[in-house]
Amino acid sequence: MRNEAHNLHVQNIVNGPVRRLQAVGKSQADHSDLQPETNKRYCLMCRLEFVGAVSHCPQDGTPLVVMSDPFIGSVVQDKYQVLRQVGRGAMGTVYAARELDTDAIIALKVLHRSLVSDLRAVKRFQAEASHTSQLSSPHTISTEDYGFTDDGRPFMAMDFVEGRGLNTILDDETIDLARGLKILIQIADGLAHAHDQGLVHRDVKPSNIMIVADEATGDDIVKIVDFGISKSVMDIEESITQTGQVVGSPLYMSPEQCLGDVLDHRTDIYSLGCLMYHLLTGTTMFHAETVVEMLQAQIGRMPRAMSAVKKDLPRDLDQIMYKAVAKDPAMRYQSMQEYATALRLCYMRLCNRPKVQVDTADISAA
Repeated sequence: MRNEAHNLHVQNIVNGPVRRLQAVGKSQADHSDLQPETNKRYCLMCRLEFVGAVSHCPQDGTPLVVMSDPFIGSVVQDKYQVLRQVGRGAMGTVYAARELDTDAIIALKVLHRSLVSDLRAVKRFQAEASHTSQLSSPHTISTEDYGFTDDGRPFMAMDFVEGRGLNTILDDETIDLARGLKILIQIADGLAHAHDQGLVHRDVKPSNIMIVADEATGDDIVKIVDFGISKSVMDIEESITQTGQVVGSPLYMSPEQCLGDVLDHRTDIYSLGCLMYHLLTGTTMFHAETVVEMLQAQIGRMPRAMSAVKKDLPRDLDQIMYKAVAKDPAMRYQSMQEYATALRLCYMRLCNRPKVQVDTADISAA
């Protein structure tokens, strides 16, 4: 568990000298396969990457090209040896790295070199580090260190998570009701914790939900990632993203987010309602040909009942979904805890279970 001194420490080093923090992660023994990567090949047609002796893309037969990343194998601040790239997004690249003092495996997120001169991008990156340093839920990712690489790029050292994105699981599998509800409950718990710290995620979607298999039971453990466009409620009037500018993912955006209005924690409740719809029915809440049409749907259209889309879903779920995605924030659940409680009670009633194993809250107190 983090204490206030730790949180202040990471927040301070965003704009000051970097000092040593205790790293968290699995030991080297648990990640013996993680060694500096040297043979990564790319397909320039489908943009997939491959490791090993593959010479042509299995998808389209295009010859693969070797595009080495000079950052792999380097040592950052005499503390972290960069092992391999594990992800790449609009803001930065995430690497698996080994902390030299402890052999712990951590995730190192580094701002793209092209964005170093973009003050807004740098501030957003710093805000993510500061915000995630405050988180200690089992369903969120925490930042443990922040600093700069030798070439001046900001980085953050975070919990290393090996799992699958919920978006990938939705593409590959059909998720049954009991499993889906347990995943949703954990997401709600993690977001409730973030809201308790005064943070609003603002980009709740399947690709920002990692599913990790519990080593002992094989059960799903949810980790919410990418607080890159999250904001503090304290700074709601002075957000890096100014009022009137739309940020987020249209498939899961609240009406007020689509309109560029000032947001509060209830935007995450709407987004989780959209994700609930997708998770339990296997299809998104709305379909549109263009982004503009999707924004218009989120603002003005009501979705079909989930029980009408997937006939075996109980109508009880429709009531929960419709309350979560009410167009007027005042008509939604007013807290993520309230939403989580509704999901728990529904799980107990529909799935005939005495309690949810991932429960972190006292239902009887609800």
